Amino acid sequence: MTEASTETEAFIIGELEKRSLQYDVRRDFIHVVCPFHPNSGTKLKLGFSRKTGGMHCWVCEKKGHWNEYAELKQLESFRVNDPRLQDFKALARQFDELLHEKHVESPDWLERWHGRWRNLDGPFLRSIPSYMWFDEASGAKRILWPVYMDDQFKGCMAARLHHDTWPKTRNLAGINAARILWPFDHPLVRDSRSIVLVEGQFDALRLLSQNIPAVSIMGTGNWSVHKLNRLAARGVERIVIAMDGDVPGELAADEIRAAAQNRFDVRTFPLPDPTPEERACGIDALDPGNCCERYVRLIGRLAMSYHASKSRTA
Repeated sequence: MTEASTETEAFIIGELEKRSLQYDVRRDFIHVVCPFHPNSGTKLKLGFSRKTGGMHCWVCEKKGHWNEYAELKQLESFRVNDPRLQDFKALARQFDELLHEKHVESPDWLERWHGRWRNLDGPFLRSIPSYMWFDEASGAKRILWPVYMDDQFKGCMAARLHHDTWPKTRNLAGINAARILWPFDHPLVRDSRSIVLVEGQFDALRLLSQNIPAVSIMGTGNWSVHKLNRLAARGVERIVIAMDGDVPGELAADEIRAAAQNRFDVRTFPLPDPTPEERACGIDALDPGNCCERYVRLIGRLAMSYHASKSRTA
């Protein structure tokens, strides 16, 4: 067991014993009665990672971190004693003070991203730009991006670095995901008349890393016609719809196409079902972030062919 896991485990057990709460340590988890679903009885089904404090219930599937449970039970939250790991509110204030600057430099207390993330290299991620941030609510580090639209700061969002961190993404500082396309101010997106619409942040980043102009709609639940208005105001003329290859993705693609077909040159790239080999790797549905390179090239061809045709007619 590492020093960090020993510290986390000792802290959690100490807090539980202060209130005489029943617990049991089994393998990698500290188990308690789950307060997040009814009729829990005395069954110890809510587990906290002994290493990170990550929380998971094996009955109601509640996920999160010790700090959420601690707040409910009026126990102490777990805080990491690292001066570089600042509260997000301070970060938001820093960015608010720098709204007038087109490219916000990293505050000296916030670490600029280094290294790879999900097969994207460090130089590309720093160009977005990307930062390292410690999320106290989930007790884990995340990759964080400030969000701008037409040079106006809209807040920040962050994604998890490890699969046992929940939730997967967080929208921060009052960001309104229903009005965001990201990264809307990326130079490749800003200068393009043909844009690929994808669901998730990583989908957009993977395409951008291959010089394909793409923006995330921030999930199918956050689609709105307002986003088409922003694209039209920017001068976008072709939209390539590349949603995930599952039912929500197909429904979102239909909705976007119906709303956009009278205003834009619309193309749709429906991703096929995963192959048996892909399913064996745990892929239930393909998306631009996990599909093979051949599909990425085809999506890019739909976007780039518009620019090529415009050049021939110019």
